[in-house]
Amino acid sequence: MKKYPAIFIALFMLMIGVVNAQTKAPKASRPTQAMDNGAIDGILTAMKNQRGDEAKLEVLQRFMKNNVDGMMVDQQLRLLNQFATDDAKLECAKFAYPRTVDPQNYSKIQYNIGNPAIQKTLANFVKKQGK
Repeated sequence: MKKYPAIFIALFMLMIGVVNAQTKAPKASRPTQAMDNGAIDGILTAMKNQRGDEAKLEVLQRFMKNNVDGMMVDQQLRLLNQFATDDAKLECAKFAYPRTVDPQNYSKIQYNIGNPAIQKTLANFVKKQGK
């Protein structure tokens, strides 16, 4: 059996490292700037023209996916108040969390939800995401 030179083994190990580095997704960076309140007003208007929580969430998601700016927790609270159910508020909060400029204030969102079980679910979600 032929012995492989050390250089071949070193190159092979380097290639494995490159492949591993490429397969690990980089953690998305949090926005540093919040949308201005005019943009939030536009989202609110579009949400108010929708029937049902699902349609309102779709509007919010569409706006946020096309915007590089994030949102402040106080702005998110305005949006959360458009939803009729705590389940919809939870989905909105989970979607908005990575786009939050001031995640240290996210407990305000948690306390805007009336159902203690859903509050706990959101708190656990935030804890897993890290601040």
